[in-house]
Amino acid sequence: MFIYIAMDFQKREYSTRLLERLAIYGTIGIFVGARLGHCLFYEPSYYFAHPLEMILPIQPLPGGGYKFSGYQGLASHGGVLGLLIALFFYSRKSKNSMMTPLI
Repeated sequence: MFIYIAMDFQKREYSTRLLERLAIYGTIGIFVGARLGHCLFYEPSYYFAHPLEMILPIQPLPGGGYKFSGYQGLASHGGVLGLLIALFFYSRKSKNSMMTPLI
């Protein structure tokens, strides 16, 4: 879908600034959606008990201090949902329909 949108930008001669914004929205939407998808679909009870670990890659240690744990999961279906939501917000902000290239 992203390729069709990029090709439509080229055909319609939109500015590269709009394409750059679309890429930024898409990238952020994919990563945020994939992370939240993993947290909410696979381990919701743990992440509801430790909500900061959804966005911060650290875990508190029982004896005190913190351990760098990294982001330990991304869900592809969450990434797809995040991309769709990001495209919705992009189309609202830029006043361009995202369905036009697909018709």
